[in-house]
Formats: sequence, structure tokens, C-alpha cells
Amino acid sequence: MITHYHSSMLLRVSAFLFISFQAVYTQPAAEYPCDTTIRNGFTERGEGDIVYFKCNTNHAIINGPKSAQCINNVLDVDKLPSCQEFQSPKTRAHLTYEDVECSDENRNILKDSIPELFAEMKCLLSGECKIADIAHGCIHGTKIQLEVFFDYPSSDTQYEIKDYIDNKRYLSRRKRNTFPTPDQNNANTVCNPGQGLFDVGNGLFVCISCALGQYGENNECKLCAQGTYSDAEASTSCTACTPPATTLTEGSVAASDCVEVCTLAAVEKGTYQVNSVNKAAGDIVAKDTVFSLICDSGYYVGGGQSHVMTCGVTTNVLTSCYQVTREPSGSNVYYTAGGGTVTCKVTSATAPTSFILAKSDGNNDMTNWDRTTTSASSTASGTNDHSAEFTGVTAGTYTCIAVINGAEQYVPNTAFTTVELSVSADPSAAVTKYVGESATLTAQATYHSGVANTVITWQKDGNVYSTDISSSSDSSFFKSEASFATLALANRGAYTATASFKDQTNNEQASGNAAFTLNVVGLLTNPVDSFSGNLNIKYVVEATAQTIKCKAGYSSTSVGVKMQHKAPGASSFTDLTPTTGPTQTGTDNNEWEISYVIASAATANGGNYRCIIEENQVTKITGPEVEVSVVEGLNVEMNAETVCGVVGSAAVITCTAAYPDSQTNEPYMKFYKVNANGDDTLISDANGIVTSGSKDVANKKWVATLSFSSVPDSATGGDYYCEVNYPNDPLIVVNSLSATDATKQKTNLNIFYADPIAKQYKKVGEQFTLSAVFHGGNYQTATFRYAGNDLLATPSYNSQTKQTTVTLSVTAALDSIRSYDAYFQASASECPGTQPEVTTVAVVEIMNVNMTASNPDTTYGVDTGETLTLTCQFSNPSSLTSAGTVSWTKGTTAVSSGIDSTGVTLSPGISKLTIASTSSTDTGVYTCNVDYSSVSVTGVSGTYSVTVRGATDMQDNVVLTGAANTVFSCSFFGILTTSNVITWTKSSDSTPITSGVTPVALSGETIGSTLTITSPSTNDEYTCALVASESGQQKFTLQDTARIIMMQITSFTSSEATAAVGDAITLTCESSAVPQGISLEKTTKIKLGSVEKMSSTTANTYTISSALSTDNGVYTCEVQFGSDAANTDTETLNQYVRHVANTNAFALSDGSSSAVLTCVFYGDALSSGVTWTLASTAVTAGGRFSLNTDSHDTATLTTTATLTISSYITSDNGIYTCAGTYSTGGVTLSGEVTLSGVGLDSFSSTSPTVNKDGTFTLSCVYTHTDTAVVTWTKNGNAFTAMTKQSDGVYIFERTNTAVKEDNGVYECQVNYGTSVGSPKLSLTQYVREVELVPGATVYHAGTATLSLTCKFWGDESTTATWKKDNTDVGTVFGVTAGSPVTWTSSSMFMETTVAIDPTVISSFGGVYQCGAVYTTGTESKTGSITVVALTASITGRAVETLGETLSLTCVTTTGYPDTITYSWTRTNGGATALGTERELSLTTTDAMTDTFTCTVTYNSQHTLTATHAVFIQSVVSLTQHGITTYNEVGETITLTGSIKANGAPTVQLQKDGAPVSSVSPSVTATSNANEYTFQITTVAAKPTTGNAVTYTVSFTVVGVDANAPSKDITVNVYDKCTLPSNPDITVLDGNSKDHLWSQTGLTCSGGKSLIFGTKVTCEDGTLVYKTASDVASVEPKCVEVSTLSSS
Repeated sequence: MITHYHSSMLLRVSAFLFISFQAVYTQPAAEYPCDTTIRNGFTERGEGDIVYFKCNTNHAIINGPKSAQCINNVLDVDKLPSCQEFQSPKTRAHLTYEDVECSDENRNILKDSIPELFAEMKCLLSGECKIADIAHGCIHGTKIQLEVFFDYPSSDTQYEIKDYIDNKRYLSRRKRNTFPTPDQNNANTVCNPGQGLFDVGNGLFVCISCALGQYGENNECKLCAQGTYSDAEASTSCTACTPPATTLTEGSVAASDCVEVCTLAAVEKGTYQVNSVNKAAGDIVAKDTVFSLICDSGYYVGGGQSHVMTCGVTTNVLTSCYQVTREPSGSNVYYTAGGGTVTCKVTSATAPTSFILAKSDGNNDMTNWDRTTTSASSTASGTNDHSAEFTGVTAGTYTCIAVINGAEQYVPNTAFTTVELSVSADPSAAVTKYVGESATLTAQATYHSGVANTVITWQKDGNVYSTDISSSSDSSFFKSEASFATLALANRGAYTATASFKDQTNNEQASGNAAFTLNVVGLLTNPVDSFSGNLNIKYVVEATAQTIKCKAGYSSTSVGVKMQHKAPGASSFTDLTPTTGPTQTGTDNNEWEISYVIASAATANGGNYRCIIEENQVTKITGPEVEVSVVEGLNVEMNAETVCGVVGSAAVITCTAAYPDSQTNEPYMKFYKVNANGDDTLISDANGIVTSGSKDVANKKWVATLSFSSVPDSATGGDYYCEVNYPNDPLIVVNSLSATDATKQKTNLNIFYADPIAKQYKKVGEQFTLSAVFHGGNYQTATFRYAGNDLLATPSYNSQTKQTTVTLSVTAALDSIRSYDAYFQASASECPGTQPEVTTVAVVEIMNVNMTASNPDTTYGVDTGETLTLTCQFSNPSSLTSAGTVSWTKGTTAVSSGIDSTGVTLSPGISKLTIASTSSTDTGVYTCNVDYSSVSVTGVSGTYSVTVRGATDMQDNVVLTGAANTVFSCSFFGILTTSNVITWTKSSDSTPITSGVTPVALSGETIGSTLTITSPSTNDEYTCALVASESGQQKFTLQDTARIIMMQITSFTSSEATAAVGDAITLTCESSAVPQGISLEKTTKIKLGSVEKMSSTTANTYTISSALSTDNGVYTCEVQFGSDAANTDTETLNQYVRHVANTNAFALSDGSSSAVLTCVFYGDALSSGVTWTLASTAVTAGGRFSLNTDSHDTATLTTTATLTISSYITSDNGIYTCAGTYSTGGVTLSGEVTLSGVGLDSFSSTSPTVNKDGTFTLSCVYTHTDTAVVTWTKNGNAFTAMTKQSDGVYIFERTNTAVKEDNGVYECQVNYGTSVGSPKLSLTQYVREVELVPGATVYHAGTATLSLTCKFWGDESTTATWKKDNTDVGTVFGVTAGSPVTWTSSSMFMETTVAIDPTVISSFGGVYQCGAVYTTGTESKTGSITVVALTASITGRAVETLGETLSLTCVTTTGYPDTITYSWTRTNGGATALGTERELSLTTTDAMTDTFTCTVTYNSQHTLTATHAVFIQSVVSLTQHGITTYNEVGETITLTGSIKANGAPTVQLQKDGAPVSSVSPSVTATSNANEYTFQITTVAAKPTTGNAVTYTVSFTVVGVDANAPSKDITVNVYDKCTLPSNPDITVLDGNSKDHLWSQTGLTCSGGKSLIFGTKVTCEDGTLVYKTASDVASVEPKCVEVSTLSSS
């Protein structure tokens, strides 16, 4: 591999490791004079402007150009090449000796023999090579290998050495020799360290020292990797830069190439630019480079279209542009009560930390606006869409802001205004009205011009309500009213009026509701509803239970419902006390019900009942009355629980009614059928049912029957009951449903029947199944009768549906049996008496198709042109409601013509398909398909195969005169015979043709033959004939004929071979006539070049009515004979139209260019050269003038003449005349060319130096022509912001808007064409501005050196000053001012920097002022950067009491504009986070005596920590010494314990919450820091109540601001009593006789018994005795049992 030399880098940058950026400075290319001397070489002029680079001896150019153009005495190269010294490489030969002991002696002997071995080698004898070195070593201990290194100057010498080693025989011990062919990759070809092996041509490889920026390795020069450099030639390694410095590229040549850099990251929705040049991701730039983020259209960064940053200085580097949007998107956001909802959105690969909804305060400075912050959320998992919803947004003007990487992103000028809308209800409170009153509900909505299409809709109880709604509006409100003229209970409910605020395009912007509650008071039910029947008088059977109900609707507690009763014979109503209620009922909480229960009806319960509604005990509504009469007991019952019936057979249901003597009139009995919906059906006489009864006097009964002479259908089944009307006064109605025997209440009529079996229609061979379903019960047996045979079937019973199923399967329908008559008969076993039998019938029709043809013999096909009819006969049973539908197909394609289906009737159907004139396309299988849609049987079909035979139409052959041959092809289709002979004849000779005949093997039923005719010359007709035979018998013959038609173009002429402009021309193309009787279309086309001028099948001429110069050229006539494009003949002709064409000429006015004048002569050739004149004076060749006339161009039929004037001067201007004479006819034509001068007049600025926001105009003035193209550049890059002011003037202007980016070198260039030139002028525009880096305000944590930079843009400024808080930085310790960078025309700014070392200057915060004076004029510029020091500290108690709340606050710099995060930890508590809020609140434990750390992060950039030591004080322990269970009044109590305190504690004691001042606690420090022990002695005192005393020990420490720690202990204190001396009495429960503190039991010893008392207690020092039942007693005694017996 040839190593390429790399030049050293000219750019110096420095590291910046915060974020990846890239921007690159470009340095102007150096200019080298044409006689420049190159390194280790020289230049040599060649022919023309070529300069060759030559090298000194033993030097060569390895990389770089070998020559260059010399333009304006400057070499056209970016960098000069250099010549590098080279050396011949060393090549080593390997000599291996086997079976020789590898010892030092043997190795030295063999090494010494080498010169002798190579003594005869010619190059050694001639001195052209030499042995440079000999190395030796061992291989595997038994081989010696010598390496002989040769120096040589050429490849010829290399091959000579190789041949010598290969051909020479050495010592017999030498086993193997190797000498490689030298090449670059050969490891045996060796250069010195730090050199590379290079091919310099002619097979010569040389060693060259590696250049600066490279290192040598394995004969190869390699570039130093990025981050390393080589500052010496022939280096073997590269030196690494000291981190974090690196190099910009590979191949760096000096330590100064190690710089701090930034690497540009990828940009979203924008690009990085340096000096208006776009930069790509991954590009690197030097520290302190200024670059801009330019956003794409519609995207913004920080509210602007661009953002300027400095590499290594700007801490908050932006890499994305954003488009912050919102919903809703209109300029106004409307809302109703509670505020509006706004969703802020942004698309970003980096999720925003939050969104801000900023409310304007009328000032353009958004930093002071009220801000509401909401966390961002991703709209969909895995996407870059983020949003935040703000609710409760009140009236104001707002802007959506997304906070991304600590920076606020928003779109300028997109503020929106929120407008509050309202919907009010009148009345606003609930309305209570009575039935019959009126009411109006009014909803009123705010009017606003932006929602002028507001619509108010109503709902009642959640459902749409539109009754009696009226609407109106004015400039303030929309109004909608719901009116109720007469209220009913149905109007009760909750009403909602919803206002939909819509804009002009009817889009809803907001909505609001007005709620109403309308309470209507009224009765829902009356007592009449508690009784059945339709009579006004309700009859109740005595001794039966009755419930009477009232139900009302109301919501007020002052309203209630009552029931009233007027007894028989009474004149007024009295209130009844409800048995239950009022209780809420149903789903409406405003519905109330009361019930009055009559347990056993008696005469007194008769009378009138009614319901009333009262309000505050005043009757408001009185309901209708119902009269109730109580009568004696009656009974009605059904005779049977179940009656079975079969559809079509008789069935009887019987009912018996009690007929007591008290009933004087015969009852009227009726039957009802029970319906599921409760509306039972009365069975009338119209159904043939007898409802009269017969009287059974003996049993006092009346019997009625319901008779079905023939059960009509299954619907007749069901439950029946009987009703009896006793026509006494009063009328009594009783039904069997009240029978005491439940089995007699109803009779179930169970109907047995079978479902009808639909007739089936099946195709022959089709499988089918017959199934019968029987209803009513479990049928035990079933019989299937088919073709006179009975077959038993096994029924399948479903007990849930009470259905029995019987199934029969037939595997294949037979054509011989057209129908199946299947009779099913089954018997059930679930009815009393005779079991019903049910019969059903199934019928199956079998469908088939038969096909025939009209031609009786189609074995070998039918001839083309015959008429063939196919007949389809098919089943068409009369049982069908409609005949089958016939369709025909051929193969899979439907046939629609030739079909006659008039024979399709409801009898055997016939359909015919007639092929009127058969052709080859009619061959195929025809299918007659019958579909019976009425019975869903499809695809009943029959087929017939048809083969049509004939000859394929043989085409006539159109042959162009002179053709080599032509071929006829004939073929015959539909050939089913096996013996076939084809022969050829022609009409002019009936003899069979044998020459040129070739059989053709075709597929299927097609055969063919071809006839080739050589050199056809005359028209003739040819016949191809087929004789088809089978088994020696001729079956049929076929033949086909075709003709040869000879054709050509006979002439192509012009009416005016040489024409002038304006002449009329006719081109005529003649061709052969078509023979009579032949239809052959000819298409004639005439073209000029490739442009078609005419195309016709009838005409053969093209006419030019008035010739133009464009009509001059070569014309072609094409005639196509027939449809085959191959049969096309062509002829050409030259059509001359004489004309002279010319264009005006231009030349630069600066005299540096040449003028070229051109005339083009159209038509035939000129006889001589073209002459030129200026103002009648001949222009001759010589001096600055040269004349040229080109040869005649036979393709375009033109001759071009030019007049070239070198070193153009303005006196050359004028009208030049060119003249030329045509060789045919001697005609002379002339033309005129006008020569003018053009140029760039000026390029200027109205104000070359302006301040920021100043005004200037750049003007470029030039000579205008129609072809002139004006381009501008700025700093070498394309500039398109200029505008055309007028012809000849382009401008770029700034009016009070100049910015620093306008600085630059502008260039205006006018391109007049390659023959004229492109003059250009340049100027420099300066815009003075001070740029502050990183910005006007800088927040710094003081953890690293801070650099502040001022850039003074514009023209040159060489000095700068810095002050801190108006004090020169030279006197501020820790602040160092850097030297100003030299101003250059490429950068157009001077920058000055101060470095602030926070470790030296403690108060580094302040205002830093920079200043500079421009060298042009006396104007000075200043700027100031405010540095705010970031801090972190903790406030809170240093000492806190155990169990209290520890509150610590992390204090940070106020006014910081970005996000601050907090993290709390404690030293001994480990790194586990305690919290992330600014304030930390914890309940203290012993473990919290610790150091707490708050870690503060400012916008993910600056991190500070603050620590705070906390001591947790407590009373660790508290113990009582001595007797702890029973303490006597007056005894000494000693309390001891330990304390943790942050200083000497002062201990206090309290007894039951009151201080004890008489004690002197002793406190002792322990050996453990902050730990103390204490002891307190006090005298026990009796508590006010009970025996428990609570002692509290607490302490304080001087100077400690914390609650006093404390600890409690409970001590029991008792009065002391002594039991009287009695040796027989023993004390129980742990007391002793002389220390009785608590109640204790007593017993006697010595077998004595205790009398009087069994318990004793000490109360206030006095003994108190009690019995076992706690009754006071005298002092107990112990007595003998015998004593007790005798007393």
C-alpha cells in the first residue's frame, strides 16, 4: 500500500468537554508565485502556462501534484508539494541449515562463510550492491538460520540477487534458501525505522523518511491518529496530547496542534452555522469559536429564530429548535366557571422537564410574568410528543413555554387571550309546584363576538328535552326558556341547559351548564289501583287479606300523603293510620308510598277510600274515591292440572265453581288464557268454545267446560284459568287463581305436535339428512316409512325444551328415485289416559341434467362456420314456486349469447345454446348449469365437449422490393384425426411445391407447415391444403390461401430544391400502387430530422406555404405498407432554405477580453469564405482581427463564419456586415451583427462602518443585458439576500436593523457568458457591536475558573480594558485580563477575556465591564456582564429533641431563572436519599445525631453541597430504685437515669405535672461524649386520687434552642397501716402485717375459721375490713370450729 503524505494542520483549537458541537474556521489559501522553490527541489516552466515540480537527486514527490497551472503569475495549488529524500531498501535473504547443532561456534563459522558464498555475485563485484549486515539465530534447536541484508539501488539488482541465490549451490548442509521478490508488502524488504517503502515508478521501490505528522511501522508511513502528533521526520511513534487537549484531524505536526475543542452534535429542526456556513454533526471547532443555531422555518429557540453561542464559553448550549403549540389553537380561549383548559405541546427527542403557562403583565419582558409550571407528560409511549394540561386558567393573556434542558422554548407572537363565559339559571334554587300550576325555567349565556353562534340545548334527567323551548338573544346574552303552562307529575325532574359556545365556523370553543330542579307535587296512585276489575265498586270476599296503597310525588318535608276511609253509612272521611310508610319507592327518591293492610276483610271494612296530599296540614290535592263491598266466601277451581292435546284433535278443559244458596242468579263463567305480559286473553264463543255451565245441586257446584273440537296449532297450549261472575247485587267476580289448592288454580293444556318438514331438493349423488322434531313430551317410539317399508328409529329427547328429534341420513340421492316420501310416526307417554300419536311427512325431490347436440356426428369435430345447437334437458318439479335458472359456461367463462330458454317451465325444462357460425374460439367444454334459487339448490349441471376444426387465416405477405426471402405459415386447428397430409401450390403453377416446405410441430390439436420463397419478385397467390384420414378413410379436407404483394418508394422530390425564406415548397413521396382486389393500408410520413411533419394514410405530400430558416434540413420519407412496421421503406432529400442568422455581440469594457461575432448561413454550401465590413469598410484578417469560415455542415445544412477581435476596445463598437455567396446559382446573402461594450461600473456601501441597528445600503451597478447574470458572495459564500432595484442595479440594505452577522467581505460579479467574461468587485462592510459571552448575566458556582469574553464586532480595535464593579481588574486579586486577539478581516471581531479564579477571589460575583476603542475614528464600545455567585447553605436547629420534628431548609441563590433540584443525605445514614424537596422534615430518632448534606444542582450544570450537624438530645433512661411496687407515704424515692445532651444539662423534676422545687438532682458526665447520668431523691407523697404518681424528668442546656427532653415514670404510693397483733391471722397477696398498702385477703392458721371479715385495706392510714361481698365489717376473728358449734 502506498502511504499518502498529509500536510500539517493550520488550525488551533482548545478543548471544551461540556457538550458536543462543531464549527470550523477556514483560513484563506496561500498564494505561491510561479517561480517558488519547493522543498528539496525546484520548479521548471513548461509549454504554455504549465509549471513542473522537480526534485533534487535521491528525492521524490511522494504525495502532491507533479505540475500546476500558472495563472497571473500565481500557482493554482492549495499547498506546494515537497520532495523527500529516499534510500534503497535493505532486503534480507534467509539461509537455513538443518541437522547442524545450533551453537555459537557453528553460527559464527556459517556467518564468516557468507562473503565467500556470494563472492561471485556480479553486483557485489561491480559495487552496485553490498552486504549490509548478517544476523543468525536458532530454529527449534536443530536448525541455524542466517539473515543476510543487502543494500541495492534498483529493482534489477534485487532480481539479480534472487537469481544468484536460486541457482547457486552452496554447502550440502544448507537445506533451503529464500529470497523474496521485492515489493511494498513484502516483510523481507526492510527500510530503516521511521521510513516507509514507496513505489517511485519503473519497478523501483525506495525507502523514504516519514514526514511530519506521520510515523513509520512495518515499512509503512502512517498518519498520527487524532489526539497525537509527530513534529520530527522519520518518527517511529506519535506523541499524545495532554488531556483534555486533542487535535482537530489526523496527521498533526506539532504540539501546538493539541487544542481544546468542541464536537458539534446533531441538531433537531435547525442547523449550526459558522460565518453563515452550515456545519454537520461531528464537525469540531476550536474553543471560543462563535457559532449560531439557525432554526428551520416555523421553529424557534428561546423564542427567536436563531441563537448565538461560543464554544467553551456558553454553558447552556442549545442543540434543538422547537415548535411549541397548544390546544385550543385560536387567538381566544374561552372557558366557563372554574377557568379554562389549555394544553401546551412540543415535539422533542429530549423530554421537557416542565411546561410553563406565562401570564402577561403588559410588559414584553416575559421573565416577570406570572408563571404556572406543570410537569410534562408523553402523549404516547415511545414517541417524541409531549404535552401538559393547564386547568383553571382564568382571564388574561398567556404564552405556552416548554422548559427543555433548562432553557425556555416558545414561539414568539403567539400569545392568546382567555375569555370567561357564563351560563346562569333562573330560578337558581329548586322549584316546587303542584300539579296544574305553571312554571318557567330560564337559562342565560354570555354573548361574545367570537362565539356568536352559541346554542343552548336542554336535558331532563339525562335525556334530550325539547318540549316548549323558546330562545332569544341580544348583544349581551343568549337566552333559552323551558315553559310549562299546566304542570303534570311527568314534568318532575332535574333539568340541565347546556350552552355550546360556537364560533363563526360552528366549532365549539367552550360549554357550560345551568342546572334546575323542578319538584311537582301530585298523586301517583289511588286506592282504586289496589283492586282488580274494571267496575267502580270493588268487591272483596270476606275473611280475605287486602292491602290498600297511596303513592305520591313530593320532596318537601312540609308535604305528606294520607289515606282516608268513610265507613258504610258514615257521612265523612276519617284519617287512616298507615300500616307501613311513608317509604321511598322506585328509583325516584321523591316518590313516597303508604300502605293500609286489612288482615281479614269484614263488613266494616267496606265503604269508600281516597288519598290526599297535605302541605303544613292543609289539604292541597284530593284523589278519586273507590267504593269497596265485602261479600261472603266463594270458591272457583280447575278440575285438572294438565290436559293433553294433539294439533288437529279435540281437547277439553273443565272448571267447577261453588254455588251457595245465597246466590239466586246463575253465575256466568269465563275462561282466560295466561299471557306472559300479564294481559290475559279472554276466550270468546267465536272460537267454538262453550262457556255455559251445568248446575250440580247436590254438591252445590256449577261446572263449565272449554272444548276444542280441533286444536288449531301449538300456540293454543298454555295455562288456562276460570273466572265466575256472580250476578247478584253487588256483582262479585271470583277466579280459580284464588283456589286454596294450588293444583286447581290453573290447567295446563299441553299440545303435542311435530314441526312441518320442509321439502328438500337435492342433486343426484348428493348426501342429505331428514329430521323430524316432535313437541310436547318424550316420545318413546318412532317409525320411518319409506317406499312402503317401515323402519324403526331411536328418538332423542331434550327434557329442557320437551322436544324429541328423529333423524334419517341418505348417503347418495339416486336419479332413478325422483322423490322420497318419508312418514314419521311417534308416540308420547306423558299424558293421562291414551297417549297421543303425531305424524309428519318429508318430501325430497332429486334434480338432474341431460345434454344432447344437433349434429349427430361430432367425433372428429365440426367445421368452421357450421351451426351447432346444444340442448340441456333438466328437472323442473311442479312443486317449485319458480322454475330453475339456467346459465351456460364454456370452460370457466360465462356464455351470454345464443341461448334459448323458452322451454324452461314447471315441468321437465329445456334450454338450448346455438352457435350460429362456429370458429376456433368455440372449441371447449360447455356446461349447462341450473340453479334453483327458490329452494337453494345450485350447481345442477351437465357438460358437452365441442371441437371446431378449420384453418388459421394465413396472412398476405407484403414484401419490399429487393428482399432476400419471405415465409408463409399455415396451421390447422381442431384436428382429431391421426393421419394428416399438408401440401402447397401457387396459382400461377398448379404443381405441388416441395422446395422450402417445412412441417411445423404445434401443440394440442393443431398442426402446421411453412413455405419459404427465396428472392420474391412478383405478386402471386399460394394455397396450403390438408387431407385428414382415420384408419385409411378420408374424413375431411381443409385449405387456406395467401398472396405476395411487392411494395417500395418510387420517388421523393421537392418542388423547390433550393429555396429562399418565404418561398412555397412541396415535398412529394411516391410509392408502389396496391394491386386491385387487395386491401392494404399505406401510411406515409415525412420528417425533418426526428421531427414528424406529416403522417397520412391517404396523402403523400407535405407543403410549406412560406419557408423559414428552420425548414432548412435533411427530410426523410417513410412509407409503412400494412400493419407490420418491418414493411417500411425510406428515402431522404436535402431541402435548402437560404438564410443568414446572427446575434448581437458583447465584450468587456476593461479591454481584457475578446469579441466574437458570428453569422450562420443556412442552405447549400458557399462557394468561398465569408467577407466582413464595418461601415462599408472591409475588415481583413491581421493584427487583432481574425476571420474564419467553417466547412458546410451536411447534418444541419449550415455554414458558420466568425470574426474574432482580440483585446477589445470601445472603438470596435459598430454594426458589422457578413456576406457569403452560394455555390449554386451564385446568390449572395448578408447579415448584420452589432458589437457593444459591457462591464461592472461600481460596488459601494452608503455607510461602510455602522453600529448595531444602523442603516447601510450596498449597491452593485453594471451594464444591463438580457443575458447578464448577477451573483453576490459574502466571505466567499453564496449571498442571496440582495434584491434587484432596477435594470443594472442590485442592492442589499438595512434600515435601522444592522446586526453583527452583516460583517463581511461582499463581492458582486456579473456573468456575461463564457465568450465575454465575468467582472467582479468587492467591498468590506463593518457593523460595530459588543457581544457578551456567555451572556449579560452569568450564574457561577465558584467550583472552577470562569471566563468572560467580550467580542467587539466591526472594524479593527486593538486595545481593551476590563473593570470589576468599576475597579480596574489589574487591582482585583484573582481576576486576570487576557490580551486582545488581533483583529482580522476574516473574523471581523476582536475578543478580550478575563479569567476569574474563585479559589483566589472569594467575592467573584459582581459586574464586569469591558471596553475597547476602534482604530478608525474615536468611537468606543463598552459592555457589562453580571456574575451572580451560586450558593448553598442549610438553616435549622443544630440540636433537636428525640421524637420531635427536625426541620431543615436548603437555602439557594434567589432569582435563579432555571430549575434547581435538591437531594438530602446524612453521613452515617448512608447515601440513601432522604428527600428531594427544598425543605426536609423528619421525626427524630437516636440515629439522627448525624451530619446532614443538601446537594443542590442548578439546572443540571452546577452542583454545590451544604452540611449541617444535628445533635438529638433525649432522656435515655429513667428508673426507680428500692421498692417499686408499694411505696409508703413519707418514704424516700430515688430516681436514676442517663441523658444525651449537647452540653452540661440542668435537670428538673415534676410530680403529676407540677414542678418539684425541693430536690437537687445530681448530674455526672460519663466517659462517652455528650452522655450524662443523673440521680434525684424525693419523698413519697400520696396523690390526690388513687395511688399512681407520675414523675417527669426533663433537662435543658444553656444556649440550646430546642424543646426540653423528658421522660415519665409511674410510682405507686400508699398509706401505711399495721394489722393488730393476732398470730392466727395470715395476710395473703404478698402484703405483710405491718405494711398494708393495697387491699389483701385474710385467712386463719391452725385450723381456725375466720369470722366477720375476709378482706382488709389501708385507707388514709386507717384499716378498713370488708366481707367477701365488699360489705363493711368489724375486725375479723379466728375461732375454733367447735366453739362455733356450741355457741
